[in-house]
Amino acid sequence: MKKSSLISFIFLMLIPWAFSKELDKELIDLMEKTHNFISGAEYEVSKSKPTEIPLCIDSGTLWIINFMWKSKDDKFNISLVNPKGKKIKPDNKKIKYFETTEEEGGLSSFFLLNPKFGMWKFVLSVDKSDQDACNISMMVMSDSTISTEGSLGQDIRIQQPILLNLKIKDENTPILNAEVIADIFDENNNFIEKVKLSDDGTNGDEKSNDGEYSFLYENTNKPGKYHIKYNITAKLNNGAVLTRTELAGYAVKIPVEIEILEITGESTVSKTAPYQLEIQVKVKNDHGVDFFLGAELYDQSGNKHISFARTRIEDNKKKQGIQTVTLSFNTDSIWEEKIDGPYLIKDFLAHPHSDQNGFPTFSKLTYLTKPYKASEFEYTRGNKGKRRWGPVYIIGKDGVRKLLEE
Repeated sequence: MKKSSLISFIFLMLIPWAFSKELDKELIDLMEKTHNFISGAEYEVSKSKPTEIPLCIDSGTLWIINFMWKSKDDKFNISLVNPKGKKIKPDNKKIKYFETTEEEGGLSSFFLLNPKFGMWKFVLSVDKSDQDACNISMMVMSDSTISTEGSLGQDIRIQQPILLNLKIKDENTPILNAEVIADIFDENNNFIEKVKLSDDGTNGDEKSNDGEYSFLYENTNKPGKYHIKYNITAKLNNGAVLTRTELAGYAVKIPVEIEILEITGESTVSKTAPYQLEIQVKVKNDHGVDFFLGAELYDQSGNKHISFARTRIEDNKKKQGIQTVTLSFNTDSIWEEKIDGPYLIKDFLAHPHSDQNGFPTFSKLTYLTKPYKASEFEYTRGNKGKRRWGPVYIIGKDGVRKLLEE
């Protein structure tokens, strides 16, 4: 997955204590040269058995592998083995090695300079810990121009197919004739099945031989989360074999929607401060779920955006069915910029709360308000210059209430 050159900055944010105190300028300069995030994962390492982590180096002149753990009391032995099966010593001239332990945890970094292409591996074991097993995170970066980019996870309606999609390229040149196998798991990481993505213009693939591999997955009869692991193999022009993995996820949901029916109430100025613009919207909530309703406020032409309204409707079990919701729009800009009405309200959106299996409902409904004057939304300043909503009155010595002018 291609990332920007800011990946090094993100890494600095993750463990600033290590770099600010220990890391020398040479290693920081090397890290700045890596712009491609290759992979990231967390592993459990036990005391009883070493953990082997394969790493395919297929291109590039610099690879940086970072291992991070959270407890300063944990100690790991981390060995690097080259494609010939030879263990690489930390004092090797083609490797820069860095390790530190602070209060926040530990870090081991391997900087591989001009590494040979092939299948490398790391062998991890626990040297010291109070636990039988310890977690360690691995992050791999490189100056390789090879990138793999999968489609972003999204919500899918039950029985709606999922388009599995993966792009493979070397800078702007697509990589053809790759083998892309997707392992599909349920939300409990139980294996479901294995499918093969193609780049031949069929089964969801839009265009053949463009380096974009696809498969239309239709086995979505059960709601829940689906985890996808793409296994990629391709032969590169430099003779190396590309072997990488890419992860994605989808949520298959039973549709729960809020239907926006109509505007039932005239637009009004609220009777109390703040003097907001209010409308009443009739919606249909057959499932009785909590939901959000929103809309956007524009000037009469529909070109100048003024503000938006968004409200959450809760405890709808007693309000299942058709109900009326009040939307209130902030009117600061109306008064400050002297925007007279009528105003156009559009872009209505209803969305069940995030704890529901809901999908957003967009409506093309529009509503034109009464021809209000901007002065009707005026606010004044009182209380020693602090902002205060609505007209400010004082009671004179004669007991008569008078408007306090600015």
